[in-house]
Amino acid sequence: MTEQQTVQRALEAAQLLENPLLLEIWSGIEKEAVEALIACSMKPSAREERDALIWHLKMVRKQKSVLDGLIEQGKFAQHKIDLAKGVSEKSPFWRLK
Repeated sequence: MTEQQTVQRALEAAQLLENPLLLEIWSGIEKEAVEALIACSMKPSAREERDALIWHLKMVRKQKSVLDGLIEQGKFAQHKIDLAKGVSEKSPFWRLK
């Protein structure tokens, strides 16, 4: 993958992390899973249910983490492009965290 392709993927990842619909979905999944965990029985027979709820939480967090990683890779790739060109103009990442 080229540096420019890495930058493009990072910009797309940033758009996903800023997408109101995805944020709402992730928030809803997290909220429902936490509420269900709180209400879940602590009996050994409920272990599978608890494990499934924890898995949902981990998957949402993993998705966000992967997108954050793509953004960081893109920032680094853009920095390498800028250094190679001697460019001083604003990077497409100026607005990102």
